[in-house]
Amino acid sequence: MRSLSSLLSDAMTTDKDNVKIELNIAGESLLISVPFSTKSSVKQCENEINRQYAEWRHKYPRKNPSELLAMLAYKYASYYMELRKRLDNMNTTLEAVNSDLHYLLDNYNDNK
Repeated sequence: MRSLSSLLSDAMTTDKDNVKIELNIAGESLLISVPFSTKSSVKQCENEINRQYAEWRHKYPRKNPSELLAMLAYKYASYYMELRKRLDNMNTTLEAVNSDLHYLLDNYNDNK
């Protein structure tokens, strides 16, 4: 349960303020500073990493913690790279659509 001072602190914090959050990932504590507005998603990330770590620890009992963390790092880095690729492709498509729309509008206005 959260303390009263913690609840009051959150109530007085704006979305633009940074807050310090202690994360526990695979038994390691990390103190990070994040925008208050991202606090919830940061905790969700922590939970997902720990869930995956626990699953793989059970699935691969001969792997040491460093190997499991390396596997997690690769998994999330590959997700990130795939999302960057999709974003780049989407931006290229949007630029092409925008150019086509401008062309169509210019021709429409010229034919009025």
